[in-house]
Parts: sequence; C-alpha cells; structure tokens
Amino acid sequence: MAKISPTGGVVPTSSKGTILESLCMHSPQSRSELARRTGFPLPTVHRLCAQLKGDRLIEDTGETHDGPGRPVRLLKFNPKAHASIAINIRSCRIDGAVFGLDGTILHEETTICKEDDDQRVTPQYLQLSIQLIKSLIGWAESNNIAHTGIGIALPGIVRPNGTIDAANELGWNKTPLRSILQTQFDDTILIENNANAFAYGEFISMNEAKKNPAVGFIMRPYGVGAGIVSNGQILHGFHGSAGELGYMLTSSSSLGRYYPTGGNLEKLIYGIGLTGETAAADDGKVREMLDLVALSIANLCLIADPEIIVIDVKDVIDENTLIQGIRNRLIGRIPNVAEITGTRLGQKATLIGIGVLTAQAIRGKVFQ
Repeated sequence: MAKISPTGGVVPTSSKGTILESLCMHSPQSRSELARRTGFPLPTVHRLCAQLKGDRLIEDTGETHDGPGRPVRLLKFNPKAHASIAINIRSCRIDGAVFGLDGTILHEETTICKEDDDQRVTPQYLQLSIQLIKSLIGWAESNNIAHTGIGIALPGIVRPNGTIDAANELGWNKTPLRSILQTQFDDTILIENNANAFAYGEFISMNEAKKNPAVGFIMRPYGVGAGIVSNGQILHGFHGSAGELGYMLTSSSSLGRYYPTGGNLEKLIYGIGLTGETAAADDGKVREMLDLVALSIANLCLIADPEIIVIDVKDVIDENTLIQGIRNRLIGRIPNVAEITGTRLGQKATLIGIGVLTAQAIRGKVFQ
C-alpha cells in the first residue's frame, strides 16, 4: 500500500510507482532529472521508463531540453491512462470534471440547479449529483479511460464517516452521503468541504512558491467559510469542522442565542444583504460587512498564523475594498496580519482542489 506524503502526494512502494509519482508532481522531466529526483541510477530510469511507455502510462512531450550536448527528450505522465471524477456542488449549479491522475482536466460538464417555480421546492441536489457523476464516468469509459476515484466538494460539515451536517445551502443535515454513493459506485469516495477544496486548489496554483500555512476564505451573501492548508495538508479538525467561520460568535450578545441552522457570523452577513450591486451605494452596509470580516480574519491570523489568505468574495463586495478595509482595521491591533490576495483560479478553484485531492488519494492504488 502507498501512503500520503506530507506534501500531498503519495509515497509509492514500487520503482515504477516512484517514477510515475515524480512525473505527476513535476512535469515534464528528462530521464536525468528523474534519476536525480528519485535517487535511481540512470540505467534503471531508462529501463523503467521504457516499460512505462510500453504500458502507455507515460509519453514523450515532443519537447527537448536546450543546453550543451545533444537534445534531451522530456517525459510526462499520460493523463488519459487513468482518471478520477470530481464535482463541486453549489446552490445554483454543479460543476464536474474528469481529471487525469496528474491533475489535468480532461473533460468538463455542468448541471444547472433550478427551483420549481410553482412548488418552491429545493432542487434535488443528490439525484442531480449522481446523474452528473454517471455522465462523467460515461465519458471516461467511452474514451477507454479507467477510473478509480470520485471526489465531491460541497458547502457543509463533512464528518469523518462521510455524513454531511449543516449543509443549509443544500437543505442537507445528517445526510449519509458516502454510504449513499457507495450503493451507486464502486470507486473510492472522497468528500470535502468546499472551502477546504478551494484552499487546496489555490495552494496548488502557487506551484513551487507555495506559502505555508495557506488559508482560503470564501464569502457569499448567505455565508462564509475558510479552509486551512498547513504543510501541504488540509486541517480538518477532530469533528471535521475546522474553518467553519460561519459559526464564529461575534459579541457577548451571541451567547444569549442558539444557532441550530446556521451560525452567528453567517446570519449577520446574510442579514446585511450586501451584494456586488449594492455595495458601492451603501457605505453603512459596507462598513458593517468589513467589520465582521475583519473580526473573522483576525481570528484566523491569531489561530493559524497563515502566510497568505486567498479570498473569493464574488457577488458580495469589491475585492480591493475588502482587502484594504481588513488591513486598515487589523494593522497594529494583532501581532501579524497575513498577506491577503484575491483568488487566482476564481470559481474553478474548488473543482480543481477536489479533483487534485481525489487524484492524489487514488494514485497509491494505481501506482503500486
């Protein structure tokens, strides 16, 4: 069996697996680079690469290294050799993709979730998600691509047993999602909170300049959440609820109320009713929002001491206004204010995050 490494990859138990993992983590590479990174003698690397090319697991890129001596051909993992399926469930849509085990997106599909205008019922997110997963699997199989894992990102608390709590946006509570999916699919199932997947997607996008810890901060008119990535690993907490900022208590008056369906902070944010359209015209609402967000960012800085906080505040408030407002409120009031920046990947960060996490989780099985 392979195991997850501290940097998010797998530690293979076979020589071929080591080559494949190296090409997934750093692509493309020459055979000499593979020898240096894996510690294998160059003749061994040549032999293993010949076998892996014969199995269609790796391929030439058509590129060469420029430098002294004869040109050196570069190798990469063949993303179509094996795949994982990933979806990101949101209130208005479900985005899905087929990922190669190196994180390459091979195919994308989207399902739009619409409420019934007559009955005002919540969209059937579970059934729609299953249908989308089946469609993505169908695409992979029609292209002769094997698949092993399914990853799901969603807004809610993901318990260690795969049960979903407090997914108010979806109308889910105590939903045994992993058990339900296991009745439908034979693949390995990975379920992740959307803020965690967002944080990991942004962390991956930093390439070699990854910052540590890194925090992803998502805010929508109906709520707020954070994901924390430390030493390449997502911090889940004992109950799976690390980063659930929506439940942050904002004042002593919060202690006089109960919050069974959504937390204090997210109820206050929802109550402000600020949107991208109204933010510029209502200074009072903007100040109230900035105060609340600054308090939550201060708590993140004091507890996790992140090097960077990446924010996604689409449809709520201008990104630059938020960043400057937070800094103005926190500088000189807490020991260290993290670097705060906008999202690099935008709405796609969460899907990329869950896709890469799923690919990493199953590489150990494929690369034995």
